[in-house]
Amino acid sequence: MFTCSVQADTKAAGRRPNDVQLAYGEARDGRILHVTEVPSGLACGCVCPGCKGVLVAHKGEERAHHFVHHAPSSCTGAYESALHKLAKQLISERGLITTPAIVARHGDEERALRAETVFRPDSVVLEKGMDGIRPDVIARKGDRALLVEIAVTHFCGPEKIALIQGRQLAAIEIDLRTVPHDAPKDVLEDAILFSAPRYWLFNRHEAGAVARMQAEEERRKAEAQAREERQRQQRLAKVNREADRLAMAYRQRFNHVPPGPKTAESVLRVLDAGLDHLLAPGIPGTVSFSVSATAWQSVVLDRFFLAEQAFYDPAFRGADVWKVLSDQGLIRPEFMLYVDDELAEATRNRLPDFHAPYETVTAFLQALETRGLLYHAGNRWRRVGHGIRDARERLQKAIQGRTRVDSLRSALLALLAELPDGHGVNPDHWMRTVHPGMDGAPADQAMASEWSFHAMVDHLRRLRLMRQPGSPVVEELHGLPLEREREMRREERRVADEAKQRQREEQARKQAEESRRAAIERRQAMVDHATSMLGYEDARRWLAVPLSALGGVSVNELEGLTAAQQETAYKALRIEQHRLIETDRRRAVAEQSCEDLLCEAERVLGTRELAELWMRQKNPLLGNRRPLEMCVDTISKDACVMALKAAKRPVKR
Repeated sequence: MFTCSVQADTKAAGRRPNDVQLAYGEARDGRILHVTEVPSGLACGCVCPGCKGVLVAHKGEERAHHFVHHAPSSCTGAYESALHKLAKQLISERGLITTPAIVARHGDEERALRAETVFRPDSVVLEKGMDGIRPDVIARKGDRALLVEIAVTHFCGPEKIALIQGRQLAAIEIDLRTVPHDAPKDVLEDAILFSAPRYWLFNRHEAGAVARMQAEEERRKAEAQAREERQRQQRLAKVNREADRLAMAYRQRFNHVPPGPKTAESVLRVLDAGLDHLLAPGIPGTVSFSVSATAWQSVVLDRFFLAEQAFYDPAFRGADVWKVLSDQGLIRPEFMLYVDDELAEATRNRLPDFHAPYETVTAFLQALETRGLLYHAGNRWRRVGHGIRDARERLQKAIQGRTRVDSLRSALLALLAELPDGHGVNPDHWMRTVHPGMDGAPADQAMASEWSFHAMVDHLRRLRLMRQPGSPVVEELHGLPLEREREMRREERRVADEAKQRQREEQARKQAEESRRAAIERRQAMVDHATSMLGYEDARRWLAVPLSALGGVSVNELEGLTAAQQETAYKALRIEQHRLIETDRRRAVAEQSCEDLLCEAERVLGTRELAELWMRQKNPLLGNRRPLEMCVDTISKDACVMALKAAKRPVKR
């Protein structure tokens, strides 16, 4: 006895799960029975639904219940044969089978025709041949037949399906792949009759709906092709009309209009940045623009290279350039609509030298690419940083210079507004003219140097201030009609200078008088000091003595003393005072020494008369000097005493 592994039965409590190959057998009356419906062993009385071999029912306590062949067998289709016969048996017994919903599908379109329904046949036949087709089950109701295919491991192949559809036989296929091999009979019944997935292999209603959907699609395609052809013809006619119009407008003689303020500003910015050498006035297609090539190309360079937003967004598209030129009205109205490649080619068929505006713009961008300022990446143009950085620096300097020029012009206008009508000064001409006392025109100097700008603004401020009485005179008028104001300020200054001169002279006179009075007072104070310090006689004598400190003149000879002379005289007076005191001291010392020497001589010589005589006589021991003359202090007195003691004889009368 042999078995094959299939899904294990795990529902029997207390039994070891194991694989089950066959759980259904065929009874002697042809009915399909589950192993649970028959006794154990050969008493089951069942044969294999596939090979008709005798089966044995194994219904032990450990393994799941199942059938096995009693004799060795290589049978492999027992389970599917059992399902086919069980399906026929169930459909016959229950008298019904559920058919799937009818849904027509074609392409992306889907139409629901009918929901699931229950088909109730009058008879059921198992695996009856139908001219090359052998369906699993044939269910009939009246003259209608429904073919039922049971799929477990083998589904209907494309050849069988083609035969079914070719003969337009209603057929369904039931998918039992997910039903366990040992499923109970009630589970299989529900799956076959109701719940298992199923679909139509052919249904005449579905086929008819699909045919109608295909016909509708073909009709729509035909209508779309016809519509596209009409549109193509209309577009071609429109392109031809537009090409005729463009060619005619391109041939017409057109004079470029002067650039507007915004465009003129771009031209000026390009010149200031030093990028004018990048302009290509001879580029083909400029006739499509309302302004000159220099103007619109300057707008492109300004917006996409010099402007602030260009610094933060280094990439742009050709359409961005077109939009900027279009928004500023730099493209002629005849060419304002976008000219695509088809229209451009149609126009060139009429006018070979035609260039659409976008082609002209692209040619200019390509010229910039050859100069190393751009490169094309995908559908965008990208700027190259070197060179543009220097241009922006030049532009920034020029902008600052023009700002200074505008400020200088505003200062000029403020001055001219205060002048009487008819002053005759043209501000623009004055800004461009080199005036006397200036190294260059005011506008040029303001552009070149901030220092020159501030100097000129300050000069205009002082000229404006000169119109007010009492203001300083500005000699350099720089070509402005302010001569009358300058003469008035000169006269005011002359009168003021004369008044100041008189004031200075009066002040000098008063100062001289005050100085003379003070000098006299200082001289008198000096006389008083000399009298108090030296005494009347010595002071009178000293005041009459010429002093070198006073230039060889005496105090008496001067009318007065300056402060310096007073100080010098004070010093000389103090010196004289010290000299007189020292003289008096020395005189007293000398008198005392002579008196002491006279007494000593009187003691040695015996009499006062001899002593006085000795004092008056010349003494060789004293260098032929008289003791009276030599004795002026203690030292000379001692020398005289020694000479006195050395005398050998009395002095002769």
